[in-house]
Amino acid sequence: MAQNRLIEQKQDTWPNQTQSHIKRSLRKAKEPEKCDGQSADWRDYIVHFKNVAHWNDWDNLEKAQQLIMSLKGKAQKLLSDLQPSQMNNYSYLLEVLGRRFSPVEGETTYRYEFRNRCQKKTESAADFVYALQKLCLQA
Repeated sequence: MAQNRLIEQKQDTWPNQTQSHIKRSLRKAKEPEKCDGQSADWRDYIVHFKNVAHWNDWDNLEKAQQLIMSLKGKAQKLLSDLQPSQMNNYSYLLEVLGRRFSPVEGETTYRYEFRNRCQKKTESAADFVYALQKLCLQA
């Protein structure tokens, strides 16, 4: 009984960061979805990946390795030209993959789509507004 109180007292003095880390380590780890660079928008995928990385409390090296393991198809083939040191650099991987799967030329396409987008007959007003907002952010 006295030992439990001592543990509780020690826990009360731990910094919030340590308590947060302990809570995270007790949570079930999440796995990022696979990405081929084609079937889903790259920007949407990276938002998903960053959320999973935050949930799992990954450092940059682990983010790089997990990102590499989550790629398949054309996205994975892009890595074959990289040096091992580049593959361990999370920021560099985001830059290289972003240039390939979210190129600047795509912005022109999104602007064109935004200007010409009309509401579909089966599309609700909320869905139409969401589609316009998404195109606006991409343009």
